[in-house]
Amino acid sequence: MKKAEVIVAGGGFPGIYAAWRLAREGKKVCLIEASDSLGGTMKSRHWNGYWLDNGMHNLDMRSDAACEFFTDILQGELLLLENHSWASTTDKTHTPGFEMPDFTNDNPRLARQALSELTKLELLANTNDPEVASSEETFLTWYEKNYGASLCAVIKPMVGKMTGGHTDAISAEGKSALAIFLRPKLGEDSIMSGLKASSSFLDDRIGVTSNSEDPRFTGQEWMTRFGYPAQGGLGGFCKRSELRLRELGVDIQFQSAIQTISSSDSIITVSTSNQTIEGVKLLWTLSDQLLNKALSLPAMIQSDMLPVGFCMFAFEVPEQSILGPDYLHDFNPERLPYRYSKPGVYSRQISDSHHSVILAEVPSHPSDQASLLCSSTTQNVWSDCQKSGYIQEQCTFKDSTSWRIPVAFALPATSQSSGYEKLKQRLETDHPGITAISSKTRGRSTFINSYESTLHQKLT
Repeated sequence: MKKAEVIVAGGGFPGIYAAWRLAREGKKVCLIEASDSLGGTMKSRHWNGYWLDNGMHNLDMRSDAACEFFTDILQGELLLLENHSWASTTDKTHTPGFEMPDFTNDNPRLARQALSELTKLELLANTNDPEVASSEETFLTWYEKNYGASLCAVIKPMVGKMTGGHTDAISAEGKSALAIFLRPKLGEDSIMSGLKASSSFLDDRIGVTSNSEDPRFTGQEWMTRFGYPAQGGLGGFCKRSELRLRELGVDIQFQSAIQTISSSDSIITVSTSNQTIEGVKLLWTLSDQLLNKALSLPAMIQSDMLPVGFCMFAFEVPEQSILGPDYLHDFNPERLPYRYSKPGVYSRQISDSHHSVILAEVPSHPSDQASLLCSSTTQNVWSDCQKSGYIQEQCTFKDSTSWRIPVAFALPATSQSSGYEKLKQRLETDHPGITAISSKTRGRSTFINSYESTLHQKLT
């Protein structure tokens, strides 16, 4: 029987970071992974000489903790991205340095109406006691209450595009996963900065670009704190992670699907498909449904969580034909892709014939993906790349490929809260040594922040 101080269940990004952090402090860590490699959705595929990631990815190094982590894992294979650029569009105008919807130029009438409604809501907020959101409240109901009917109406199809059709069923508790809609831009930076400075209410609800000269709300320094693996795409990061964790003494157990978990006398026992492991603490980074099953608790309703997957489309094109920034968020409901990216350029993947690769990401429900992966959709996606202004309209692609990611993330449904709360209460009373991360903190940057602020203390 294997023994460890901390057992980490799941070898995706949260598991990698937690195991690295604990092992660096001298903890005896065992990381359990059901597949044969680390990384989860961060793996990459090789195509036509290019490494293609499962999504639009870079290494966000804006926090000191993240910078230390990625530097230590990749060491000499960390490529620092200079002037890493992004933008957003709701129709035809690109807004550099801004990832959220900007209605300033493409829909100025809506922007003015939204600001008027926000001003009225601010007055109500100042005269009424704060209202606590109901666990059964939908995201759209919460959004209209906090942003106004006009903005909610135009945001609704954008949310549907980003989530593959989920809109009315998303719980208000999913707002952290939909944070990209929480600070839309409704005017020029100078005006928005003034409004943000005028009240915390407006500061929470409107945004400015990273090019704003107001240091209170943005700045240029953090724009340069992004990186990328010099070799192998994010798959290169996954391989380097395994090597580094082993160097630090982490016991990595691959192809070990967790079957049951029990705890007694401050000892947690995890039985996998091929062995048993004992530990003092357990960090669970996998789905709540799997934890319920491993603890032999009543099954959570699958509809409590709404799965969102991606269909990915890659195009090999002449490097000079790419017009867009490193990546572009496209909020236009009339176009299929939600994001475009040029990883071939910013990761220095340029062929001898001066071709590179761009990606287009189409969010979709897992049940819809098979029908989307066809030649007609590929042509439609390519046309949208041109219509969005990301690629020259007269350009043709040399080759293309597509694949699907069944589940990239999940959103809480309005029925989710009760199931999650029951699990949380059961852990606190019967299994205090088990710490499960919430769906709100599974992203790379959010997980690092969550680990440093709360999780580390629970595990040490």
